[in-house]
Amino acid sequence: MSRLAVLIITLLSMAHESRAQFASPGNWSSKRGYFIQSSAGTTGNFGGLNGANSYCHTQVTGQVWKGKSEAGTLTPARVRAFLCDSSTCQNPLPNTIYIFASAGDSTKGGALFKTDGSGSGPQDAAVWSAATHFGYAGGHWTGPRNVGTATHWGTTSTGAANNSCLGWASGTGGDRGFQGDPTMSNSARWVTGANAGCNTSYYVICIVDPI
Repeated sequence: MSRLAVLIITLLSMAHESRAQFASPGNWSSKRGYFIQSSAGTTGNFGGLNGANSYCHTQVTGQVWKGKSEAGTLTPARVRAFLCDSSTCQNPLPNTIYIFASAGDSTKGGALFKTDGSGSGPQDAAVWSAATHFGYAGGHWTGPRNVGTATHWGTTSTGAANNSCLGWASGTGGDRGFQGDPTMSNSARWVTGANAGCNTSYYVICIVDPI
């Protein structure tokens, strides 16, 4: 075999190995984050947005989920609720890979997405109710998030105070909160356009940022 042929074979082999490493989430180690559905539904009263973050921290530290053993130390600073109130939206980090998981069930999840430069994702039309994502068809609280597009959530709040359960501090039916539908393949995954009474039980999506 000529030297040229050997060189070509070697380069092709290296390219294949490189693609295989990138395609496997296990090779990203601590440079990946997680997008985790809570293990149970809850009303819209968390005692505020910071309380929702604490709720998520309790969820991700106290429950099993796919990838937890590789996620590193789950400090409160790394964990936030994927929610908006009347003034702000909590988003994943920009240009970062996140992996789906479901708290309380280590068999669900594994699909991934990458955010763009503004922290918007998921850049696809996959339904989040699939077993490779959350594996659950029920709704989740989201709040007054700008719709964005069918494949990219809005990263800012619409400013509608009564669509975030009064800043995630109300659990009464007279107050309202927006929710997302994981069975949809468009922007309804993060904003359905309907608001439910804050005494309704919905799941919460928790963001775990990379170390």
